[in-house]
Amino acid sequence: MWIVHHAPAQTRNPFMRVHYAFERGFARTRERYRVFLEARVARPGLFVTLFLLCCGASMLLMPFLGRDFFPAVDAGTIALHLRAKTGMRVEETAVVTDRVDTRIRQLIPAGELHSIIDNIGLPVSGINLSYSNTGTIGTSDADVLITLTPDHHPSAAYVRKLRRTLTDEFPGVQFAFLSDRIQSALSVSSFTATKMRRRACCALA
Repeated sequence: MWIVHHAPAQTRNPFMRVHYAFERGFARTRERYRVFLEARVARPGLFVTLFLLCCGASMLLMPFLGRDFFPAVDAGTIALHLRAKTGMRVEETAVVTDRVDTRIRQLIPAGELHSIIDNIGLPVSGINLSYSNTGTIGTSDADVLITLTPDHHPSAAYVRKLRRTLTDEFPGVQFAFLSDRIQSALSVSSFTATKMRRRACCALA
């Protein structure tokens, strides 16, 4: 003869009480969800109408949604990588970098600029090179780390200003504003040389 308990036995174990309380709450939620689905299936027209209205109402959230999978965070630092002409000596790259630093100090107000740190050329150790994600390949490369003060204006505005100004005033030098490691790993960004050719056609008289 089998004796089956239809209800759990009383226990003083606090963990079992939490377990039984969770089971009772889960069973009530599951039963309410079943009743809700049966009511919706019985009236499919009303369900489709409510579903479409909810989808349309969700479009009102579009102005408040971001456009990046990883939204940018303004930490007050700007990582700039520059690449001069291939084969340039490290001493010559240092001169170009110094001119870039001077122009940066002119574009960013002194009250918002905390420091500028330059790392020019290849590191001595290959281990440091393996940990670098800036794309340094030779003595013509330089990393410029710009640190702003806590009460600075948005860094994105300075990035747009620097990208526009430095590209125009330093021909032959490539500039890239580095993103964080997660975006770099997902986008696999790198310097890309683009060549444009124009074919001239001459009409013979």
